[in-house]
Amino acid sequence: MEKRNEHNDFDIIRQVVDGKTDLFRILVDKYKDQCLSLVHTILKNEDNAQDVLQEGFIKAYKNLSKFDFKSSFATWLYRIMVNTSYTFFKKSKRVKTVDLKKVSAETSVDTSSFDFLREEERKEFINKVLQKMKPNDVLVLKLFYLGEQSINEITEITGLSNSNIKVLLHRSRKEFHNKLEELLGPEKKHLLWENGT
Repeated sequence: MEKRNEHNDFDIIRQVVDGKTDLFRILVDKYKDQCLSLVHTILKNEDNAQDVLQEGFIKAYKNLSKFDFKSSFATWLYRIMVNTSYTFFKKSKRVKTVDLKKVSAETSVDTSSFDFLREEERKEFINKVLQKMKPNDVLVLKLFYLGEQSINEITEITGLSNSNIKVLLHRSRKEFHNKLEELLGPEKKHLLWENGT
């Protein structure tokens, strides 16, 4: 199914480049929510995220003829969104960046107990935990789990090596688990075992 979507994206891109510019709206509609989530992860401000999202789509549109069809459109677009976010980020100097290349490996964490929470509770807790994490950690988690990007695609998007991405994912998972433990506190057992499992 993913290859089919990729080919559909490629067909749309070719048509837009050939002059059917109104078809770019299809790509915007398809990717705007995931892109907004990534941009918001970095900027932590809804208004700025909306501005950067628009700027990112404008850059993508203007550079569509340079798309080489070697990677998926999503990977290429996410790279533009991440770069545009970091450029805005640096200009505004509101948030401190993290040097991802200095990340070290940590021990593995079992997050299976989180599986028992109801869907709405999960979403609420996930958002609360993600808000407490470093933007770069959240970015990699979202790209991997929500954007379903491979390690290689995340490497292309972020400019980090495969090993750095793996280490960052590992560390971010552990941090996520620890922050979830802090958030749930003594209510954890009640929430996890509420469904009688």
